[in-house]
Order: sequence, then structure tokens, then C-alpha cells
Amino acid sequence: MIKVVGWATLILTFVLLPAFPEIACTAVIVAMIASIPFLVRDLRRGAKISRAQWMVLIATGLLVLALVPTTSAADNFVVLLALLPIPLSIALTALLSRLQGSLSLKTLSSLALCGAALAAAISAYDVYVRGLSRGGFLTMNPIHMGDIAAILGFFALAGLLVDRWQQRTFLVAGPVVALLAVLWTGSRGPLVAMLGLAALTLVYFVAVGIPQKRRKPMALTASMALVVVLGHGLSTGWLASVRGIDQFMNLAGGNAEAVDSSTQIRLWLYEGAWNAFLASPIYGHGAGFVEAAAVYMLPNNISGWDHLHSDLADFAAFAGVMGLAAYFLLLASPLVAALERPANTRAATFYLALVLSAGSFAMGLTNAVLGILTLTVLFSVSLAVLPLVNVEREASESE
Repeated sequence: MIKVVGWATLILTFVLLPAFPEIACTAVIVAMIASIPFLVRDLRRGAKISRAQWMVLIATGLLVLALVPTTSAADNFVVLLALLPIPLSIALTALLSRLQGSLSLKTLSSLALCGAALAAAISAYDVYVRGLSRGGFLTMNPIHMGDIAAILGFFALAGLLVDRWQQRTFLVAGPVVALLAVLWTGSRGPLVAMLGLAALTLVYFVAVGIPQKRRKPMALTASMALVVVLGHGLSTGWLASVRGIDQFMNLAGGNAEAVDSSTQIRLWLYEGAWNAFLASPIYGHGAGFVEAAAVYMLPNNISGWDHLHSDLADFAAFAGVMGLAAYFLLLASPLVAALERPANTRAATFYLALVLSAGSFAMGLTNAVLGILTLTVLFSVSLAVLPLVNVEREASESE
């Protein structure tokens, strides 16, 4: 029964999340809560909390402490429920450890590929069958659909970092179907994040996915190729024409008047968040952080938002410096979890952690990620899996 719950949690998260977000998130959180007795049992038997898990606990504690001076009623602490899956990932790790090594990196990569493909299929259905201008609305916000697809698509590539990777070349379809999903959703933030993840993946694979003697020259070649491509894109203007990047280019060039209405709204939100942070830099404004930021948006006051369309803005306005410290602790925890693994399994799992942390950060620059239920569940389950996934002999060692 335990294995059934464990595998159901993984399939719901890495495959079915794009199609059934409410069902998947509810079931996964229930599984996390049900995992607590397993964690207690393991601790009583001498198991230790890992450094990555301590980072999560410290981050959670910082957010709770930051709420104390800004909260007049106990029910204001309910706002932290949006992040509850992250500390619950510690308990989930205890349950998933009962899978007894049957969760391989190849299996996880294949599940992620299926999830990215499902996100693309749903987005395509919205565009070509329902006639919508943006895909993803069938089950969730298109931006969130694009974020999920991007993370899962690049997760799929991790299966190429282990032995006999030639048998799994189909995994390269991961970023391809993810890109299709993102394009069909019309979401700019995930698209820009995918470009960054693609560059990061290229350099990482060259650096660790090939025999030791060829790593340095290949890494140098790949880096130079990226510089050439970026230089060409900037000099010819085609890079600035990509939807999403064009807005960043306008801002970088000081041409704020040329941005579209969506970007302008975000600028107002960020301005409000910055001023709210300056007004209470240590512990922020607590549960009323959006309202606090709205005060500083005049004369372009915007009401009715649940968040400030940026994780940095949200955590800064919500809990000040304490919130930002918590945010970066959470983002760094997957990297530390991967580094805590044995050296001969570290390269492949560190790639997963890199995609999770860097992807969440990049996507969180222009929209909320941590605190959005679907994305928080994906982050949390991925964090729980990192110490456990069974990595076969890595590709670079087998050549």
C-alpha cells in the first residue's frame, strides 16, 4: 500500500499535474500529511535531518517569525498555507524512501517527458480545437501551464546523464514539447526562462556529460558558441523580436514607454513592492503585503491582485529581509540536496536540482511561482525525490 501511495504521488505530480491540477495537488498534500508518521518513525530510529531539509525548516521559521509583528489575529498565519507543501516535503521523503530504490532516474525522466507532452497536448487543444488565443485555460492559468511544461521538459533530459543513454535519445523530446506548450500558452515568462535553461543545459551537459579529457575544450567551445549566438541576435535585432525578450530589451535600453500594457502593470506592481519593502525592510507587511504595495502605486493604483507577479516582490513585501532570506534558502535547498548525494551520482541529480532552482528563480522574476499551488507542489515533490532517485552509472563514467 505504501508503494502504491508513493508511485501515485509521483505520477500525479510529474505526469497528471497539467491535466488535473486540483485533484493532483489535493491528493499529493494528503499523501504528504500521511507521511508524517514515517518521518517520526525514522527519526526515532536514528535518521537525521539533512542540511537541505534544515534549510527548508529555517526558511519556514523565518517566515513565521516575520509574521509575528505584523499579525493582529492568529488566522493571518493562514497565508503561509500556500507554502506548506515545501516543509511537508521532508515527510514525503520518508514515505518515498519506502520505494526501496525502485525509482530510477530513467523512470523519473520518462514521467517528466509524459507530463510535458500532456501540457503541450492540452495547450494545443485549447488553441486549435477551442479556438482560444492562449492554451492552458482548460485546466489552469496559461502561465502556470508554461512553467510546469518547462520544468518537466528539461527534467526529461536528466535521463541522458546515465549509462546507456543511447537507448533513451527520445528524452531529447522533453524540451521540444515543452517549448511547444509554452508557445501555445503565449506566456512570455516561461519562454524567456526556457532560453536560459537551454543555455544552462548546454553548458552543463558539455561540462559533465562527456568523458573527462574532453570536458574543458568542449565547455569552452559551447560557451563561445553561446556568446556568438547572443551577439548575433543582439546585433541583427532578431533576439529583441522574440515575444517577452522584446520587453526586457525595451527596459534595458531605457525605453519604458515602449512596453506593452501587461509589462506596464508589472512595473507598477514592482514599484509598489519596492516601496513597501523600504517602508518595512526587516519583517515586511505580513498578510496584507499586496494592499501595502498598492498604496505606493498611485496614481496607477491597482487592486484585486493576489500577488505582485514576482517571487522577489512577494517575499520582500511580505516579510522583508527575512522573507528574501527564506526565499533564497528555499531556492538553494535542491542544490544542497543534490550535493549531499554520493559523488558518483551527483552530476545527474545536480542537473535536476539546477533546473528546479534556476527555473523557479527565472520564472519567479515575472510571475509568482512559490505560493502558486501547482508550482509549489511540483517544487516540493521534486525536492523530496532528489535524495532518493536511483542513479545508474553516469554516462561520463561509462565511456
